[in-house]
Amino acid sequence: MFLGILNSKLMEFLFKKISVKLGAKGYRYITQYLEKLPIKLPSTPEEKKTADLIIKKVDEILELFKPHIVDIDAILDSKETEKLSNLPKVSFAINDNAEFEEIRVEGNKVYLNSDDFIKIEDKRTRDFVAVYLNSNLEKFAKAKEAKAIVLNIPLPKSEEVLKEIIKRGAKSHSKVKEEVAELEREINDLVYNIYGITKDERRIIEQSIS
Repeated sequence: MFLGILNSKLMEFLFKKISVKLGAKGYRYITQYLEKLPIKLPSTPEEKKTADLIIKKVDEILELFKPHIVDIDAILDSKETEKLSNLPKVSFAINDNAEFEEIRVEGNKVYLNSDDFIKIEDKRTRDFVAVYLNSNLEKFAKAKEAKAIVLNIPLPKSEEVLKEIIKRGAKSHSKVKEEVAELEREINDLVYNIYGITKDERRIIEQSIS
């Protein structure tokens, strides 16, 4: 239950009210701020039922990732590869202090966040890079040298390996992302309910963090 509540929009809204900003978009997720969050323990049968539903949906999100995760690094471990930065028709518009936030493809560009991107003319290479970054996003988001990671992305020289990774990774990521988004919406509804948040309050919360 705690995991669902802590990752809800309500807690995000409250945390941003009590935490100190870190850079332009980040916040300091440290104990002195986290311990101030009002974690509500269920006290009535109805609240306990809601809490059980939150737990169930969090478990569903965790289970979704297990069969769909593509360990690309393990696949590439024994394969011949080449660095992305050595390929033709690939250019980088990435600041030295860039961070991984959300990987998205727009036209011939793969974005790491709202500003930094890789321009890749070849569609297959572009698809692979998007799959590779999405598969490692949680790990890369904690890294300090996003630019170096991107420049050294290993691409398999084998066309068959490249196509197989794209097929497995792209399909699984898009499906998982869609299902997770729906479960997160349902968890947010349950959290609002357990905290007694009204529709008007919910509108204010979601507008402030959008």
